[in-house]
Amino acid sequence: MVVRKAGTRTAPKCVVTDPLPMPLPPISAPAFADVDGDSVQDLFVGTTSGGLRFYRGTRSR
Repeated sequence: MVVRKAGTRTAPKCVVTDPLPMPLPPISAPAFADVDGDSVQDLFVGTTSGGLRFYRGTRSR
C-alpha cells in the first residue's frame, strides 16, 4: 500500500494506491530492469526461501 498526495495546498487529499497489484511473497525484494531490451521494465522478485521469480513486462494495449 502506498499513500500519495493528491489535491492542493488549500484542499489537501491523500489517496491510497496499490503500486504492484499482484501477490508478492512476504519480505520480498522486487527489482525492475529491462532485461530483454524491449523498452519495457521487467520484474525480478527475490523470495525468503532463496528463490527468484521473474515477471516479463508487457505493453498496454
